[in-house]
Amino acid sequence: MPQTRTKRDGVKYWRAADAIAELGSATLAEVEAWDRAHFPHDPLGNARADLELFTVNSPSRAHYNYSRTNWRSDQDHPHDRLFKVVDVGPPRRTRYVMFNPAAHGHWNLLQGDNKKWQAVPLALDDQARAEAQAQAEAFDAPLNNDHDARVWAMRAVAQRRGQPLFRAKLLDAYGGRCAITGCSAVEVLEAAHVLPYRGEHTNRLDNGLLLRADLHTLFDCGLLWVTPENTVALAPSLLTTEYATLVGKALALPSELAYRPNPSHLAEHAAACMARQAQCLLP
Repeated sequence: MPQTRTKRDGVKYWRAADAIAELGSATLAEVEAWDRAHFPHDPLGNARADLELFTVNSPSRAHYNYSRTNWRSDQDHPHDRLFKVVDVGPPRRTRYVMFNPAAHGHWNLLQGDNKKWQAVPLALDDQARAEAQAQAEAFDAPLNNDHDARVWAMRAVAQRRGQPLFRAKLLDAYGGRCAITGCSAVEVLEAAHVLPYRGEHTNRLDNGLLLRADLHTLFDCGLLWVTPENTVALAPSLLTTEYATLVGKALALPSELAYRPNPSHLAEHAAACMARQAQCLLP
C-alpha cells in the first residue's frame, strides 16, 4: 500500500463503505461476502485496506492515503465514514459500523516517539456536540413515498431559510440582498441568527443577518464570522478557497440603525468561532 489508494483504485474503494451502510454492522469476512455477491466479476482487491481507509479510529488508515496530513475526524473529510468496534466475544471479532460522532466522539491520528500511529479521542466542545447530534438525527424520519421525500426536502429548505416572519423582516431590512455578497436570489437568502435561536425573543433584527445559504452554513459552523466592526473574517481552512476574497469585506448594512447587528452579539459569536479554531489547531 505505498500509493494513495484514491489514485490507485479510483472510486472502487467506496464499495467498502457502501457495504457497511447497507449491512449496518459487518466483519471483514461479511464485507468480502457482500462484495462478491454484488460484484462477482470485479471483487475488491484488498477489502481490509479499503475498510481501514474509512475508519476514524484505525491507526493503520494513515498507510493508505499518504497525501492526507490532517486526520481529525471533525474536519468533514469525505473518508471519515466508519468506526471499528471489537466484540467482547467469544468469539472476539472486529466489526465496522457507520461513524456517528454523537455516539463515537471525534478522533485524530498522532505519531508517537516511535513513529507509530495511534488513534486518540478528541474533546468535543459545545458546537461539535451540537453538530454531531444534529447529523445523527437529521435523517431519522422514514420516507414512505415520493410525496414524503418532497415534503422532507422542502421542510429542510424552510428550516434553513428561518422563521418566516423573521426572514421577511430581514429581507426588507437588507433590501432583499445578502449582507456579504449582495446576492439578490431570494430563494437562497436565509435568516441567520448571530446568537443561537432560543425563542421569539432572539428573533430581533439586531440579532440577525441576511445571508446566502452557503455563507449561512459557514457562519453557523463557526468558519465565518463578522467582527464588531462589521467586516468578514474566516477560519484558516477557508483561506485557500474561493471564500478568501471575502476576508475584510464590509457588510452592506440596513439604513435603519436599529436593524443593524448588535456589536456585542457579533463579538460573542466571533469569540466562540476563534476559540473553536484555536482548539482545532491543537494536536
